[in-house]
Amino acid sequence: MISTPIPISEESLESLNTLTENLFARHNGANSLIVPFIGAGCSAVSGIPVGLKLIEKIKNEFFGTDDQSSVKINQILSAETAKLFGEQGKKEFNELSFFEVASVLSRFTYGREVIDRVVSKAVSNPIKKPLCYELLSHLAKHGFIDHFISVNFDELLDESLRDEIPNRLR
Repeated sequence: MISTPIPISEESLESLNTLTENLFARHNGANSLIVPFIGAGCSAVSGIPVGLKLIEKIKNEFFGTDDQSSVKINQILSAETAKLFGEQGKKEFNELSFFEVASVLSRFTYGREVIDRVVSKAVSNPIKKPLCYELLSHLAKHGFIDHFISVNFDELLDESLRDEIPNRLR
């Protein structure tokens, strides 16, 4: 079977070249810190919904199926958006990012319950472990990576690190 190569942007190639140079420098004794910043892209291959898809799931559960109630709830949430974000509140509720939606909905008990339920369900059944986490964990095991910064709410990186370096985790 012939596989089709995945196109890589110039920016991605430059980042990979920089990382490779830093890893070689580290291997040759350079005293530099390597701290990957990890976002949703790493977890996306596991089947966990990210960004807009997760917002859609949260909104569907929060609003339900009653269109009349949805219109009223959307008006209330738009007013809360304006209160919460001030000048930035000029955006409508349906134009917010994931974290902005969570900020508005978490002002309500029911909103916090919906966010918890949807996110917990979303991260509970990954279809596979992402290769990037396995590779990063292996690099950490051999001293090439010092720390990680992750904005992800899943535990896939944690699981890979526990498999690779269980005695070094805090």
